[in-house]
Amino acid sequence: MELTGIGLTELPAGDDYRINWFRGGFPNALLAGSDAESREWLNNLIRSYVERDLGHLFGVTFDVSTLRNFWSMLAHVNGNIWNAETFARSLGISAPTVLRYVSFLEGGYLVRRLAPWFVNAKKRLIKSPKVYIRDTGILHRLLNISDYDTLLGHPVVGASWEGYVIEQIFQRLPQGLELYFYRTQAGAECDLVIVQGITPMACVEIKLTNAPSVSRGFISCLEDLQPKFKYLITPESDTYSGSADVTITNLQQFLSVFLKQLS
Repeated sequence: MELTGIGLTELPAGDDYRINWFRGGFPNALLAGSDAESREWLNNLIRSYVERDLGHLFGVTFDVSTLRNFWSMLAHVNGNIWNAETFARSLGISAPTVLRYVSFLEGGYLVRRLAPWFVNAKKRLIKSPKVYIRDTGILHRLLNISDYDTLLGHPVVGASWEGYVIEQIFQRLPQGLELYFYRTQAGAECDLVIVQGITPMACVEIKLTNAPSVSRGFISCLEDLQPKFKYLITPESDTYSGSADVTITNLQQFLSVFLKQLS
């Protein structure tokens, strides 16, 4: 049984998503008395994982500096389409070694590969996975983001929010459902496809705004996949119906109400 980090629905009454998103789900980081204490604990965690724990876990010897650089590179492209050759050229190692590294990090519950959905597809689609650093506290430490206000002004803030939402949904996903993403070669994209068997049950767009509009690309994906449910998830907006009958709602409401309805 996998024990995940503390998630949004487990926070005490009155707490909101901000501290959980910024500090991540490790208890010592989330519950630290200050951001500085949280940063110090996460720095120690990152150092111990890279220098000691991963090697012991898998019985292999890593080049510590290369692995740390690899992890930092992953942070800068968090949520992007995976391309092993790009990492290999940047790090001066082979593509198979890069694949080993990401597999070890995934096996250590540090990163998550989100597979593309292309069952019964009639269009040319992206068929490489996306890679996310699972704990956003670790992500923000690797990017040297010191506080929540700095995060909001950082170029990766949108990808960080997307990864946070996806991880929260993974943690609460009802049995029998699986998560994918969908992207055409033309650029239309659905951040999450929630699938039961080979049937897309729901399509989800993730936006870091409380006054969102449904994108044309997302509508194109809805036309391709014909899901039963359509959602756009925001940080704090009310729940209402948008264009193309998309239900716009906040993350807390989606996790506590709508996700349960999909099983």
